[in-house]
Amino acid sequence: LGGRARSVTGALAGTTRDAILARVALAPGLEADLADLAGLEPDAADARSDARTPAAIVEAMQRRAREILRVADIVLRCTPVGAPRVAIDGEGAPAGVRLVEVATQCDDLASSPPHDAIATSARTGAGLDALRAHLAGRLRADQALRRAELAAVLPRHDAALAAAEMALCDAA
Repeated sequence: LGGRARSVTGALAGTTRDAILARVALAPGLEADLADLAGLEPDAADARSDARTPAAIVEAMQRRAREILRVADIVLRCTPVGAPRVAIDGEGAPAGVRLVEVATQCDDLASSPPHDAIATSARTGAGLDALRAHLAGRLRADQALRRAELAAVLPRHDAALAAAEMALCDAA
């Protein structure tokens, strides 16, 4: 979605240690901050005993990932097609409408993506426009709901925010 590589990646779990943040354009006038989280591997606890990954690093990865999950408006669970989904549980776990399933590496024709996932391929770009459109729709719906909640409490502030939003969209 970001349009370019932002980190070192590899088949070995733990290649990327930090949360990688990127601002991406989802639609004209609508941008979002995406975070690619390290540390949510199902066997992350086992990595503590791995000589290659000190326990303090694994724990810091987990802590940072949970902090980002807690404040995210939408969480994308990106799973390579044919691979099992990583459980996202515990404190900060997304529930219901916050979670969007994304099947990655869908250019691998040996497997079919799950029916509840948006199929994508970073290699070919397939599905990325559909994912952007889905996220834009979800964010716009969330913004409308927040505006409606605000309007019920502070009508003049809601009108000022709506006017400001229109002016910003017109300027973009």
